[in-house]
Amino acid sequence: MIADQQMTATPEGPQRLSAMSLPVQAAVEELCDSLGALYELLKTLAATAEQKLAAIRSADADQLQKCAAREMELLEQVTTVKRQRQAAIARLAQALQVPAGSELSICTLANRLGEPVASILRAKSRGLRELADRLQHVNAVAARAAQDLQAHVRAVFAEVAKANRDSAVYGPEGQHEQGQIRSSVEAVG
Repeated sequence: MIADQQMTATPEGPQRLSAMSLPVQAAVEELCDSLGALYELLKTLAATAEQKLAAIRSADADQLQKCAAREMELLEQVTTVKRQRQAAIARLAQALQVPAGSELSICTLANRLGEPVASILRAKSRGLRELADRLQHVNAVAARAAQDLQAHVRAVFAEVAKANRDSAVYGPEGQHEQGQIRSSVEAVG
């Protein structure tokens, strides 16, 4: 995956190395692996979010619960992989001898590497960003759909509760009674 001829940055500027050092190569491979794993997890999370949106639109409570459970599992995995990615970034920065206090973004580190590694890291980072944006959009649509569904359900309960209050209650002799009857609908509404 990584070419033998690479560039590295030094205080004097980029320099060509005959071969990327083993610590740099190992750190780059670890970072690429974590970015690939994170991409796959986000792709699965986006598909799950789309399924959740479909479940909300069809008011399928069982499917919605399955999607929510799957989403929680995936989010736990994403958290683990993000920690691995941050550790790989730190190891790469250390291998590249990045001064303390410098920005440690993938693009900044990619600028310190030669081609094709720099382009590979930038492309993986860009792909993750685009996928995260798509996931954020689907989640925003799902949140709006859930709010609309909740408003609809509240309106239905309010109508049912109103109809219950407007109903006449008859006593044992057939006359109207005005008792304080409480129903489960009032408790939920």
